[in-house]
Amino acid sequence: MFGWKFERWGDIPYWLVSTGDDATPGIDGGLVPREGPAPAADAPVSSFVNTIDVADLDAVGVAVTKAEGTIALAKHAVPGVG
Repeated sequence: MFGWKFERWGDIPYWLVSTGDDATPGIDGGLVPREGPAPAADAPVSSFVNTIDVADLDAVGVAVTKAEGTIALAKHAVPGVG
């Protein structure tokens, strides 16, 4: 979806995430499976918010839907940011 690279790290359920090359701004990270039950469909955000810079938010929304992903929040302005 975003051109990221996921690479499993060893034998544990942990994946390194590369979000781009070293010449572009961004923060790499890691991903682990959720422990415990999934939250209810109408539960508020209870962990963290992940912000991703994209050139065309509407196009990404279409791609997420086509990939059977879920849009958690509708598009909205963030005052002072975008």
